[in-house]
Amino acid sequence: MLVSYQAERPESVQGAIIRYETRLSHGAEGARFLALDKTPILPDAHPAFEPSWAANRVLALVHASLADLACGDPRLREVLSAAVAPMQVRADVVEGSVHYQALLNSSAPNMAAGRSFLLDLEDVAEATVPRMRRIAYLEVGSGTAP
Repeated sequence: MLVSYQAERPESVQGAIIRYETRLSHGAEGARFLALDKTPILPDAHPAFEPSWAANRVLALVHASLADLACGDPRLREVLSAAVAPMQVRADVVEGSVHYQALLNSSAPNMAAGRSFLLDLEDVAEATVPRMRRIAYLEVGSGTAP
């Protein structure tokens, strides 16, 4: 998995693209990490800082929903159907925001075009994932809900 990290400095933004490799063991008590290798592979030269807190929280909700975990939302699983890879989330909000909206884009290799959804979320840091209040399908190219 590749992850982009950024750090905001008074005079600039610094960052790196980091590759993570993991090795897991699966047993009766569940999965367990045996190894985690974190290797910076490229500098992240993007000049503007982009907060990722909310986007990562939304992706956690999406993955929990697709895995049919109790903390997930079955509405997400239903609307995403086969369009589950790759997914991108845009949520430009201040870290720790309680109410926010996020744009979720998803596609599948056999789809001519992806799907876009506007998610209305309520998020408290103590919760495992944000709670989805509303989801709206966006027409491709229009930027509006049908």
